[in-house]
Amino acid sequence: MESVQNQHAVNEDDVPWTSRYIWRIENVSKLNEDDHFSPIFSIGPDKWRLLAFRRGCEVNGYLSVYVVAIECKNSRCVKFSLAIVDQTYNYNTLRKDTEDQIFGFTEDESDWGFDDFIQLKELKDPRNGYTVNDACIIECSISAHDSIEEVVPESIERDSAFICAFCQTSKVSTNSGSILHFANRKEVEEDEASGPNVVHVHQKCIELAPRVYYAGEIVMNLEKELARSSKLKCSCCGLKGAALGCFKRSCKNTYHAPCALGTSDCRWDDEGHRMLCPTHSGMKFSHEKTKEKKLVKDNSSAVQRLSMLKKEKVIAKKKEKSS
Repeated sequence: MESVQNQHAVNEDDVPWTSRYIWRIENVSKLNEDDHFSPIFSIGPDKWRLLAFRRGCEVNGYLSVYVVAIECKNSRCVKFSLAIVDQTYNYNTLRKDTEDQIFGFTEDESDWGFDDFIQLKELKDPRNGYTVNDACIIECSISAHDSIEEVVPESIERDSAFICAFCQTSKVSTNSGSILHFANRKEVEEDEASGPNVVHVHQKCIELAPRVYYAGEIVMNLEKELARSSKLKCSCCGLKGAALGCFKRSCKNTYHAPCALGTSDCRWDDEGHRMLCPTHSGMKFSHEKTKEKKLVKDNSSAVQRLSMLKKEKVIAKKKEKSS
């Protein structure tokens, strides 16, 4: 039912262990409440897999997605993100991550994720591009650490040896994410980052660049987005390279991703990929006009959801063990 599109190689001597994994799920129309597992993949010394299943009925149900540690004899402190890829234009790629939340994976608590990852009707709506030829693509990024001290940095902000091609700064912070390196449209490790024709970008800058997306391990449209943004000044700092625009189409304000994330008056949708600038923060996003339940305003890219059982808003929740 499923196949691996790409698995990023990991150096097991590196700490923390970080990798991106792509899972292509075939026959989406036949998903049911049974557990569907991805092939096993390795990050550092540990083995992992993804779990997906349908929860609820076809009309009001959800696709649930979890990260599962296999034979996790040593506790791991983990940050992770899960995304369902818009295979058409990537504009609607839905990404949910743990942001500042740290999850402990142990033998007893080996699976964490999102109960209400995406509504089934959104998943199967052809306008969204999530399901193409009855297949969807789940992208998972995991950063695993031996201890919580490794997850929480001693300094929130530090300097990198590389300058981001978007925001023109070497500062690394919570709002920017780490510096990533790309050569020939593929991500490369830091020991290859000094080579010729390597492009350096912050994690948040590339994630929030509207036209950039991944096709397997290939990053698409990065050069075009850099060229487009090179003509746009950031409404916050005044430097060029501002790829992120306001959700209001007629608005001319543009931002670097770290600048927008650091501006408290910017408002984000509940998927963390669309932004309303301070001038238009009072407007409603498209989904806010149709949803009856109250949405929580959130400046992070972690999505808060409404539990069907406890009616409590949470970021991620451990899957209840079946008795």
